[in-house]
Amino acid sequence: MGVGTCFELAHERGVGQVGVRCWRGPVVDKMLTVEYHIPVPLTTEEYRIGMMYMIAKSSLQEAMAAQDAAVSKASRPIHIRRNEPYYANEHGLPNPGQYTEKKYNLRAHLPKFVAAMVPESASYVVEYAWNAFPVCRTTYEAPMFGEKFVLTIDSIYADDQTAASNKFGLSKKELSERQVCLLDMCSEEFVPFESNSSENPTLWKSTKASRGGIKKDFWKTAVSSRASFPLMYAYKLVRLEFRKLGLQTKVEQWGQRYGMRNNFIRYTRRIVCWADEWYGLSMEDVRQMEDQATALTGRTSTDTEDVELECDQPAVEVAV
Repeated sequence: MGVGTCFELAHERGVGQVGVRCWRGPVVDKMLTVEYHIPVPLTTEEYRIGMMYMIAKSSLQEAMAAQDAAVSKASRPIHIRRNEPYYANEHGLPNPGQYTEKKYNLRAHLPKFVAAMVPESASYVVEYAWNAFPVCRTTYEAPMFGEKFVLTIDSIYADDQTAASNKFGLSKKELSERQVCLLDMCSEEFVPFESNSSENPTLWKSTKASRGGIKKDFWKTAVSSRASFPLMYAYKLVRLEFRKLGLQTKVEQWGQRYGMRNNFIRYTRRIVCWADEWYGLSMEDVRQMEDQATALTGRTSTDTEDVELECDQPAVEVAV
């Protein structure tokens, strides 16, 4: 499949301004599969610590903000329900690894066309993640929609100097249905830089890691001129399907564009720009942060009563 500049507006899918931009590829009325390639000026081991630190810090910040605002447990943006080692899994990932289970309250982030049909008590998703770095799998469930909603994210992190064309070993059929999107965290094409310069990678300089000064297309420079900074790729294979007549294309494209693509950019910027905060930390240091986040959200490994739906919809999805 040919490549271009990430995400051409897909008017051909009949959704006008709602269309998600992607590599030009076949139009299919089935699960929307997008593979994101994200170059990062770190080694995979650095990325591992940075990613865990970013997730723990972001969870702590959200939990503390909710606590300061006296938000009820049911309305808090995130509940960390489980965070523990796993020794077996059904996804073919290496054992052992780390298993996490989180509940996200998405009411404030849903587009109007989705919020209009979702009761407030059901506007959440449950995330299940198996981390066997450098490979991971994350799945999401939206109890309101049951099996009509499918969202999985497979991740591979590798010290590649150029993006691999088929890192996940997809079949010919899967490759024909896949769209590929290269995300440059130094570009404002999709996500403008925040007013807070601490999350602008073009202004980033790390004293501890002795690197910085990266600009748009930095990965090309790294390969062509043997730059002083390392280079790796985060590969994210996102499969999203929403089987509801009249809304499938809209929801799938909105989810890929705003729930996935834009958040991947934001989180990558944070991992890199916060390097002086996590550089030199050990795995034990970061696990302690995770424990603090879990404790602050008030969840325990057996505290699952909040998955009960408060509506008469049958009980049995967005990412990082």
